[in-house]
Amino acid sequence: MENKIYKCGILLHPTALPGPWGIGELGSQTYKFVDDLVEMGQAYWQILPLGPLDNTFSPYSLLSTFAGNPLIISFDGLIEIGLLKSEEVGDCSQYDNSRIDFENVVAQRMDVLYKMCINFQQRASQELIVEFTTFCNNQKDWLEDYSKFCALRKANQNESWNHWHPENEAQIIDIQNEKILQFLFHIQWNELKSYCHEKGILIIGDMPIYVSHDSADVWANPQLFQLDEQGNKLAEAGCPPCGFHDEGQVWGNPLYDWDIHLDTNFDWWMRRFSKLFEMVDIVRVDHFIGFSKYWKLPANSVSAQAGHWEHVPGNRLFDKLFETYENPKIIAEDLGDITADVIELRNKYNFPGMRVLHFEFGEQVESIKSIPYDSVTYTGTHDNNTSVGWLNKLDGVEIDYINNHIVSSETKNHWKLIDHALQSGSRRTIIPIQDILGLDEASRFNKPGTLSNENWSWRLLDSQLTKEVKIKFRKLTENNSRVVQVPIESLEVEL
Repeated sequence: MENKIYKCGILLHPTALPGPWGIGELGSQTYKFVDDLVEMGQAYWQILPLGPLDNTFSPYSLLSTFAGNPLIISFDGLIEIGLLKSEEVGDCSQYDNSRIDFENVVAQRMDVLYKMCINFQQRASQELIVEFTTFCNNQKDWLEDYSKFCALRKANQNESWNHWHPENEAQIIDIQNEKILQFLFHIQWNELKSYCHEKGILIIGDMPIYVSHDSADVWANPQLFQLDEQGNKLAEAGCPPCGFHDEGQVWGNPLYDWDIHLDTNFDWWMRRFSKLFEMVDIVRVDHFIGFSKYWKLPANSVSAQAGHWEHVPGNRLFDKLFETYENPKIIAEDLGDITADVIELRNKYNFPGMRVLHFEFGEQVESIKSIPYDSVTYTGTHDNNTSVGWLNKLDGVEIDYINNHIVSSETKNHWKLIDHALQSGSRRTIIPIQDILGLDEASRFNKPGTLSNENWSWRLLDSQLTKEVKIKFRKLTENNSRVVQVPIESLEVEL
């Protein structure tokens, strides 16, 4: 009989971690959170995309799919290695720790970081300089383009690259600064990843299927996208009307020219996956349907209803991926109105899909224990309401089922919903940190389809993850036989 192993973890993006400098960092509070995961008997830490943010501050709208987010470089870590002094940090600690004030935090932190880059030339040890040179050589295939893109973007007052003025040239110092920031981000991230592995924690990362038009990826590789000769979008991405979005959605991302990707043997995709596999242990692929077909909209669409479906050679891409990697560790985000062709593609490569409890309680309710083993169960995701917020708004058949089988209508007990998720037949169950804390709608991380300074800005307070909460979650994890008892080297990293 197959020996099935059941494990679980927590969803929390690094920017939402506690800390004194306006945003979550790769510093002491992050390491403390990893220790908290261990204390709670968890096996996974799931995060969102790690790349540098554009002016929407969304982790799904990035300036590069290869680069890291310099905003989460730890100031304390830089102070420890002599690249910063405490007095050089300035007023970056004068913020409300419950929310990220992105506009001000970004401006102040980047000012400190760019000053630190000047310090790097003067204060970095010879050993660090050698490491930096090695990093630049090893990451040259994306780092050169990204650094020049950022420098040119700065010279053009952050305008989109297809509106740049040729006379506004990149400064060598600005290019070098971006390389330094990426070097320091990668040092700190790799140290954190190693610490996670020492503690038996695997990191689940995230790959948005599309990239931003205003990104180094599109600027450096315009031939890979459906663009005109001036770099303008010929068409753009979205999704059709469905049960989740009555009007559909207009995303605005440029669409891939899949014929070119076929002709280049998916080289760009292989490099993209390679970078993610270097950064994290398992990759959640957002909008997996996009590897089977995509909803094509005319450029500058105001309505998603104007689109149509087009085919994607996903089989060819994943065949190449499996030629390149023996066992690529992928989770397919297969939520929404998924058709048979998408399921067939997912099953062909044995990619686990996702089950979200907020979407499971309708007229046809599946037994939680019958959810397939090769899947991941969530109470909710970064795009959902918190479970308490969701419970407070339920009505009809959903609330009847919840009241009768899971949660008392009087208490709306979030712990009972979490316990229900942990009973899932899925080999992995992931719980957003807000659900563990029993937080209401005011603490949700994102409201899809809205532009608001509330999106992506929520932060965990150091006082919230109490000993009592950790003990409670550990007990539920143990009761459902999902506690990891052995070190990472003894574990099978299974998919």
